[in-house]
Amino acid sequence: MAKQHLEAGGNVTPAARGDDEGVLLPADIDAGVVVAAIAAAFGAGIDRRRLAADALVRREDNRLVVGRTAVERLGGGDFEGGTLVLARLIDNQRRRR
Repeated sequence: MAKQHLEAGGNVTPAARGDDEGVLLPADIDAGVVVAAIAAAFGAGIDRRRLAADALVRREDNRLVVGRTAVERLGGGDFEGGTLVLARLIDNQRRRR
């Protein structure tokens, strides 16, 4: 179901902007929450500041992109799986508001 949601224009979008395409975060999502989730998925001992610098890329339009490598790692090596993990994270964050 999540895959269908994403394919229908769900809440995460492939960045599709060159060398390290990843996933474009919606403007209303807290990047700190995304970094925390990525750190939890990567395991203990991850420095969140360094992770944020490595996993998140700020585009020219000031939007944030979760880099392809981080998305794949979230998905256990699968980009599409990582995209689904991000979609659930974003949905959960929006529900808490």
